[in-house]
Amino acid sequence: MGDNSQTDRYVPTLTVDTSAYLQVSAGRYNTCGIRANDSRVLCWGNNDNYQIGDGTFGDEATEPTLTADTDAYLHVSSGDTYACGIRESDGRVLCWGYGGYYRLGDGSASDNTVPGLTSDSSAYKIVETSFGLLYPHTCGIRESDGRVLCWGYGTYGKLGDGATTTNTAPTLTSDTSAYFDISLAYHTTCGIREADGKALCWGSNDYLKQGDGDPSTSDNLNPTLIDGEEAYLQISVGRNSVCGIRESDGRVLCWGKGTSYQIGDSFVSDRNVPTLTYDTSVYGGEFFTDGVFNFFELINSSETADGEVFTVSCRANNGVITSNWDNYTVTIMSCPDVTSGGIKSFVVKNQTTECLRVDEDGDARLIGEYYSDQGALVPPADAFLIKGASGNGIFYVDAQCNMYSSGSYFTGVTIGDVPDGNFYVMRSSDSSYVFRVDPSGNIYTKGALGWNCGTMS
Repeated sequence: MGDNSQTDRYVPTLTVDTSAYLQVSAGRYNTCGIRANDSRVLCWGNNDNYQIGDGTFGDEATEPTLTADTDAYLHVSSGDTYACGIRESDGRVLCWGYGGYYRLGDGSASDNTVPGLTSDSSAYKIVETSFGLLYPHTCGIRESDGRVLCWGYGTYGKLGDGATTTNTAPTLTSDTSAYFDISLAYHTTCGIREADGKALCWGSNDYLKQGDGDPSTSDNLNPTLIDGEEAYLQISVGRNSVCGIRESDGRVLCWGKGTSYQIGDSFVSDRNVPTLTYDTSVYGGEFFTDGVFNFFELINSSETADGEVFTVSCRANNGVITSNWDNYTVTIMSCPDVTSGGIKSFVVKNQTTECLRVDEDGDARLIGEYYSDQGALVPPADAFLIKGASGNGIFYVDAQCNMYSSGSYFTGVTIGDVPDGNFYVMRSSDSSYVFRVDPSGNIYTKGALGWNCGTMS
């Protein structure tokens, strides 16, 4: 627990270390974490195999204790009797603790009393340790190409290289794909492919943990696609079951042993394919509901030209895994041509310049910037102002030709009959409404709306 006691705790309990942490990983009998202020690794708990990493042996660490390595770390994973981490300066993997079955990846079965480098000089973005004292293995994802490498005891094919032999050093799996997440426990390994978010598993298929629909318990010696077409955001392997978060809706699916309700579907049956849990909640963080609109706003505020087409890519990282790339194609908003003059044009001017013009087609062109969703407005004295029913400002254009509205904006809309109230409307020559500011400061235009247009057409 890290609270200077050996008492079991049934509720979350603070360790005695008051530091902020970036990440924490709980192993079978010990825990390690990364401190925020300097990214140093601290471990606590059992130390019968040097897994605290401070050079001592035997005595349990009752509180978070610094390892002997003063370097900053990006990631740490605590296993059964050992731990591994990724050094910030060069991405190298270091492991410490019990070295049996070559789980430390340095070509030796000897213990490491302090963090020691694996024999692979590559930079890694993830490293994961496993549970299982007698037959452990370790896997990581290489930074340069996303390839998965595994080492340690190879029984059941859990190293994913087509064999069941032991690897004394990090060895590539047979799958050449890039991965962004990996998880392992006992004799099973699973990961998520970067290109399409598909999940693959390899190793032991006891209790149907491979999730590939095979009703037998045949092991997979190579990474094998699980059943279904779903893309996943995260995957987690337990002793007898596996669960993942589906990308499309954040729902959780599980497979494997279900005799103790591990699948979460309210049944006690084993499942050989991914099965939705009973909970319909979204897991794994917030999901964009209108990503194109959000990215359009982001790009349009940068230095771009009218009509430019951009592909925006975004992915998230929670300090442990990195999601798939989400790609959005957006076209930079063009400034519409607007008809000048005439009684059917709505024009806002400062002392010398037309700042905003709306023509009878409902096209609106603004010289300056537009700031929407501003809430209650406090305009400068020289601004063109529209007030709401309570007398508060809901829309204004200032002397610098910037426009502000309390609400949002909607373009290309048909504006029907406008109810009575304190708002601004504009009609075209056929008396239909083409521009409206409602009592909440939302702007509606029949045509297009462009800002940062520089000059009036």
